[in-house]
Amino acid sequence: MLSSAWRARAARGGVAGGSAGAKVKTHIRRVILESERRSERASATIRLLSFIGLSVVLLSVQHHGPTHLGIPVLVGYAVVTAADFWVTRRGRIDVPPIWLAFVLATCDVLLLLALLTTIAQAGHVPFTETLALPIAALIYLFLAHAAIRYHPGLVVYTAGLFIGSWLLVFVMLDWLKPEDLAAGELIGGPLHGPAHGVAVRMAIVALTAVALAFVVARKHQLRLANIVASRMRSNLAPYLPPNLVSSLSYEGAAAIERPQRLTAAVLFADIRGFTSMSERQEPEAVAAFLNDFRSLCARAVFEHGGTLDKFVGDSVMAVFGAPATGANDARMAIAAAFGLLHEVEQWSRRRAATGAEPVGIGIGIHCGPVMAGVIGHPRRLEYTVIGDTVNTAERIERLTREYDVDLLVSREAADAAGKLPGVEWVELPPQPVRGRSQPVRLCRAEYRAPS
Repeated sequence: MLSSAWRARAARGGVAGGSAGAKVKTHIRRVILESERRSERASATIRLLSFIGLSVVLLSVQHHGPTHLGIPVLVGYAVVTAADFWVTRRGRIDVPPIWLAFVLATCDVLLLLALLTTIAQAGHVPFTETLALPIAALIYLFLAHAAIRYHPGLVVYTAGLFIGSWLLVFVMLDWLKPEDLAAGELIGGPLHGPAHGVAVRMAIVALTAVALAFVVARKHQLRLANIVASRMRSNLAPYLPPNLVSSLSYEGAAAIERPQRLTAAVLFADIRGFTSMSERQEPEAVAAFLNDFRSLCARAVFEHGGTLDKFVGDSVMAVFGAPATGANDARMAIAAAFGLLHEVEQWSRRRAATGAEPVGIGIGIHCGPVMAGVIGHPRRLEYTVIGDTVNTAERIERLTREYDVDLLVSREAADAAGKLPGVEWVELPPQPVRGRSQPVRLCRAEYRAPS
């Protein structure tokens, strides 16, 4: 379940600003609209099944009187069913207004009540016994029918209309004598005989309606929370591994919202000579070039369980060990670096085959403590990691130019990764790094890229 603070931010598009907030609200409205559309279609199907049930029962219960007396009721229900099915299933109205649902529920109850009255009159059945007829059980189907629409008030209205209308007819047809009502046989007095059966059945209808209304209200809340959670997963999907996004949908956003101190491996990658390359190309070509590079980065990072922290121009920052830590975070970061180098090499060859400029990158990796969490302004939040480890990883990436290598790894990251098949680390002299009082011990990998 999402925390209330995160749900509020997601509802107003907190991670992307005001304009994105409008997009989030539009998305939520669109999802709710589609859900209501499906509910209306299911409702039309249930109504059709109700009509079939009415038809079967009416045509089979001959011992209560001539069957043809219920035909007008059946025809009326057929007209209502056909109209509802035509409106919802044929797409005549995108989503029918809520008042139409109340009108249809009223038709359901009144037609059922008319049918009970017809059976009682034709078969000379005491009206108190009509609630025991199989056809009377359709009221529960109508309640379920109302519940499909995610409107608790409609459920309560359907039950209340049935109970009130049945009692009204009961009094009007004089099956309940005024003196019996005054004596309190049905209400407020000792219940016995038919009155007791009526009270029990009415109570069951009322309690069923209350329970259904509660379930519908709760289901509606869960539906809204699920829509927001789905939107949050969509927002996080470009940056987090798919398995982590799925996990967060169950654990809640609070797992990444609060700052945590973690040990993580940070990877920085940067394109060599990008500035001069972009000067020689049109903006559209530069944008396409960056999209291709970022796609390669995302694939390499996600395949090894990393998190894409951010893209800044031609640079990418990835984290392994946040928000979820693991025993092999440094190993996965180095494996992702090797994978990215191989991907870029293949991409560069394809570009060269078409006459485009080849591509070279530099990658720096460092492992150490970081603070991870959601930071920023309420209108512009982002999940990121900060700390000396991040700054050092960026400085190490810049040193790849000085050493003319594609990959440099700190001694801490190499030790944390352990021995890697086919990889030998060559330690370089300690290198001073701007912003740090102590030099950084660097390792160069001797690695044969897979063919």
